[in-house]
Amino acid sequence: MLCYECDGLGRCPGCGGRGWVPDETHGRKNCRACHRTRVCLICRGAAELPVSDLSSYQRGYYPELDR
Repeated sequence: MLCYECDGLGRCPGCGGRGWVPDETHGRKNCRACHRTRVCLICRGAAELPVSDLSSYQRGYYPELDR
């Protein structure tokens, strides 16, 4: 299954995979979501999640699994 957090891109949705976000006072600052790792924290950059490893909470993001 494609990762629900990054939509299968593998990169951090907070910074778009840059590792930083714009800052009005300093120009840019480190991403608070990934802390400059640049990858999605849910799938760790893999872009996919194995269905067998999903928690019941995570399965809520995939209603098609309960059909």
